[in-house]
Amino acid sequence: MGYSLTYKSQEDCDGGNKVEYKMNIYCKKDADEGRKFEMVEADKCAIEMNWEGPEGCSFDLNITKYLEPFAKFFGFFEILIGLVVCFYGSKFFEYTFATLAFTLMNGIVIGAAYNMQIMIDPKTYELNVPIVCAVVVVAILVGAFVAVYSYRAFKDYMAAIIAGWCGGVLMTLILTPITSLQG
Repeated sequence: MGYSLTYKSQEDCDGGNKVEYKMNIYCKKDADEGRKFEMVEADKCAIEMNWEGPEGCSFDLNITKYLEPFAKFFGFFEILIGLVVCFYGSKFFEYTFATLAFTLMNGIVIGAAYNMQIMIDPKTYELNVPIVCAVVVVAILVGAFVAVYSYRAFKDYMAAIIAGWCGGVLMTLILTPITSLQG
């Protein structure tokens, strides 16, 4: 189990082929520290190498097991939010926008931390709980900052923002059939 990466150069090789470099990374959790790439195939136009180590092993970031205790309350909150929007929609709109900005920033911060792999312990490939807690706290602080300022901006410029968004959607609806006809 593992994965493979293939890089192709823009330079021509013999016979008009492109230079190709392929790395096969295989899972081996108990690999020694002195491991190196093993050459599988090498010629002028193609290089293939193998690597065995814990870097090729997948890790499970299953958050559903953490959300299961809250699953029975999701329906209640959906109905409650629906009633609030139904009866206090125009007053609740700014808060909805701020909540969406908060959620978006949380997703960006946690997504960036996940993609940079700072939440994973490099030795065990398990979640590093103190780092995860720190990332969540930073995400909440950044999200709260963005939510407060987006609430203020949306409250002052709500009509212009909605008009601009609706204008963009309308232009997209008008121009999509025209551009699809051109090819």
